Amino acid sequence: MLYQDIPRIYTAIAEWGACLVYLYMLKREKMKSAHFLIGVLLMLALQCAFLVATGNVSEVLWIPCMIIAVAIMCVFLMVGGSMKPLGAGYCCARAFVLAEFVASLQWQIVSIVQVRGIQSFWTEILITIIIFGGCFVIDIYLERDYLKQDYLQQMTVKEVVAAAIMAVTIFAFSNLSFLSENVPFASKERADIFSMRTLIDFGGIAKGYTGQKLAELFQEYGVSSALVSLGGNIQAIGTKPDGSSWKVEIRDPKGGQQDYIGVLFVENQAVVTSGGYERYFEEDGKTYIHIINPRTGYPADGDLLSVTIVSRDGTLADGMSTALYIMGYEKACQFWRQHREEFNVILVTDDGKIHISENLKENFQTECDLEMIESGSE
Repeated sequence: MLYQDIPRIYTAIAEWGACLVYLYMLKREKMKSAHFLIGVLLMLALQCAFLVATGNVSEVLWIPCMIIAVAIMCVFLMVGGSMKPLGAGYCCARAFVLAEFVASLQWQIVSIVQVRGIQSFWTEILITIIIFGGCFVIDIYLERDYLKQDYLQQMTVKEVVAAAIMAVTIFAFSNLSFLSENVPFASKERADIFSMRTLIDFGGIAKGYTGQKLAELFQEYGVSSALVSLGGNIQAIGTKPDGSSWKVEIRDPKGGQQDYIGVLFVENQAVVTSGGYERYFEEDGKTYIHIINPRTGYPADGDLLSVTIVSRDGTLADGMSTALYIMGYEKACQFWRQHREEFNVILVTDDGKIHISENLKENFQTECDLEMIESGSE
């Protein structure tokens, strides 16, 4: 067997560290007290002792032991962060997924290094510090502006259940091979279990990245005029052969396939639109779109019908169109003001109004009324 099971001590440290990540984002000022530090060390000792002691339990007891381990994490968050049960439950679900990812990535790299003949204890410790520390710091950077105490105070049962279901699903699919080799997504190779736990889906930016790379490839071979269409993603290379700008029609999210709100004139830019008007289903009179809000686990349900991003970077445009759609109008405008040098936006709100960033006013032609998004002072 190429890879052995992840040592339980590393799993325990990962779960403890993941909880600390969320406590740091929510209760940073409290972490300086002596009582908090003592409590943190006691929780580390408890988590390590429990997971190491239950490392060889039977399959019948394995799931109950995992539930207890998660319960310890939840109690840690409740007590350490003075959180209400719903807020602690939500953070616990996210921390659990983070811990599984970090522990699997760390042990996967350690195992690869060991297979290549490097068996040093200090190398293993160094890898652990780099992977754990790096992943935790990145997570703090990505979530610190979105995870706020007031948001957790307003947490609903539905949001917590959704987060828990996602965590359980991720954990279940990544551990099927421990229980049976004859079920979907299972494997006889232990290495595949690690891979499943550390997979990252880049589908949200794949078309934008592809368009960007195609543009670079065309330019490398001397193509100075081209238009790449990847279904919702347009990559303009240079100008049209006659020297004029490319014309990109922006779809009307309330209309049919041939209905448009206006025409955008672009050169050497990507134009990417996200919206819920094409891929969706209806149930009991409610529409559910394909764009998922990562906070709730449910389809996005905000005040935007479509978001169009215009940028020289196709990958950025693809990622931002989805992100701003989920943010909603006010936060999308604020985000654009902070990054207005990198991209421009066209936002269609649920009242049918069209809002465009001020930098696009000379490049967008429409018969509809427009509302300008001004850069302001940010």
